[in-house]
Parts: sequence; C-alpha cells; structure tokens
Amino acid sequence: MFNAGKKREEALGLLAKWLPAAESFSKAVKKNEAAIKALESQLDQKNEKLSSTVSELLVLEQTARQQKKLLDKLPPEILRELRSQIPGGRGR
Repeated sequence: MFNAGKKREEALGLLAKWLPAAESFSKAVKKNEAAIKALESQLDQKNEKLSSTVSELLVLEQTARQQKKLLDKLPPEILRELRSQIPGGRGR
C-alpha cells in the first residue's frame, strides 16, 4: 500500500509540472486556430474577388473579339472616315 501511495504522489507531481505546459500549449493552439480561420476567411474573400475579376475580364475579351470582327467587316475607307472623326483617333 505504501508503495502505491508513493507512486500516486509521484504521478500527481509529474502531472502538476506538466499541466501548465499543457494549458499553455492548448491556448497557443486555440490562438493559432483563430488566426488560421481569419486567414482562410481573407483568402476566401480574395478568391471571390479574383473570380469576379476574371469573369469580368472574360466578358471584356469576348466583347473585344466581337467588336474586332465587326470592324474587320467594314471597308477600309469607312474605317478611315470613322477614325478621322474620333479626336485623337488613328488615321488622321
């Protein structure tokens, strides 16, 4: 019995030494988890913005291609006339 009591006291002593470090570690993990969640949220917002910007760019590219096709169908003399009417336009 005496040996069991001594072992119990030793175990409690070791736990008492270990507990502050474990609590400190647990707090650090929680703090890091909060920081990670905040960073993930920022990343999600930036990804949404990037996706929106890419979508806008794709629409602009498609519009530019359509406009170029239309301009390519116009006779050169009409293009020159149109460009001469635009301030700062080419073909003056």
